[in-house]
Amino acid sequence: MPLDFALTPSPTTPGKLTLAVGDDGDFALDDSAVFPLMTALHAHKGEWRWAPTLGTLLSTIKSERRNLTTSQLQAAGEDALAQSRAAQPPWIAADQSSAVAMRDPYSRRWSLTLKWKTPSGADAAQKVDF
Repeated sequence: MPLDFALTPSPTTPGKLTLAVGDDGDFALDDSAVFPLMTALHAHKGEWRWAPTLGTLLSTIKSERRNLTTSQLQAAGEDALAQSRAAQPPWIAADQSSAVAMRDPYSRRWSLTLKWKTPSGADAAQKVDF
């Protein structure tokens, strides 16, 4: 995969991502595929004329917080990972990716953790809180 924008946790807003800045002061690039993977996860499925298969049903299932289940969140994560594996060229390695959803019993907030291998073989992970 060609290099893409590197994302890093926001220093001002917990749970958000921001563009990483390199040592030279310019935006940093890497092959971790966080940017395209998060795009695939958060895009609304079926609403992009130029890419009708891009996106997941995450926006739809998040609006139904009372009826939200772990399996629905995991399915959205697996869908984003599958799209990333099927992209040409693939954004992530063809194997060893997973999506794990859980609900914190105390704060009652949901989180989705995506884990994958980059095309160069490095481990990558991203946690998304809802």
